[in-house]
Amino acid sequence: MLLSTWKESPEELNIIVNMFNVVLKGDRDLGGFQLPAGQAPAAELLVDGVAMVKTLDKLLPGVVDVRAMNKSPKDNRDKIENWNLVIGSARSAGCRLTHVTAESLAQAQGGNADAALHVLLWEVIRMSLETRVKKLKVYLEGAFPKEKVADVVKFPMEKLLCQWLQGFCSTRGHQIKPQSLTNDLKDGLAYAVVLSALLKAGPSAAGLAAPERLAAVQELAQQAHLDADAGGLSRGVYWQHYILAASLLIKAGE
Repeated sequence: MLLSTWKESPEELNIIVNMFNVVLKGDRDLGGFQLPAGQAPAAELLVDGVAMVKTLDKLLPGVVDVRAMNKSPKDNRDKIENWNLVIGSARSAGCRLTHVTAESLAQAQGGNADAALHVLLWEVIRMSLETRVKKLKVYLEGAFPKEKVADVVKFPMEKLLCQWLQGFCSTRGHQIKPQSLTNDLKDGLAYAVVLSALLKAGPSAAGLAAPERLAAVQELAQQAHLDADAGGLSRGVYWQHYILAASLLIKAGE
């Protein structure tokens, strides 16, 4: 799903690429390495596994033992050990990595390796956001007054995000009842309400017509130091809605 979406709309890749680059900016072990913007991350650029070990450590602190990493892999065996460290640690944190193998990532040959890398990147980002959201127990207690916070943190993330958006918008006079990230938020209304409130941006972008509203959401997201793509949101691209909704909840809660 993620790979096909990226192939269709390469300009949307900056959302994932920017997250990766921000996480690794200034890392001394990587010598300033950054992924090129506007391109699908290629497995050959990350073939030694070092950057992904560092990414995993930054996005999911405490999950991976960085001391076990081969900082300067000398051969394919060292690379495979790094990727096994990444995959095993990511799986222990809840990442769903079916068909992702250390051997394919270490060889970085063909579309299968790129597809595996894209799944891995998305899963690490997904679990990082979920972990941060579910740590906001004081905020969630206030955002879900009719629920026990112990129950809220057990909700599937899509349900939690949709119900949070519904409650946030309701307190500001907008009655929405999203059940699905991909189907019910494509008009940008919920995001416009949240962003306008968080940024104290004057008249809410919620009053705009859908195309203008989505463009305003993209602009407001940038002001909030978040990434959003109006085209991807309007098409209901799941990972874009997930990242934006979860990032907004975290910004509201922190």
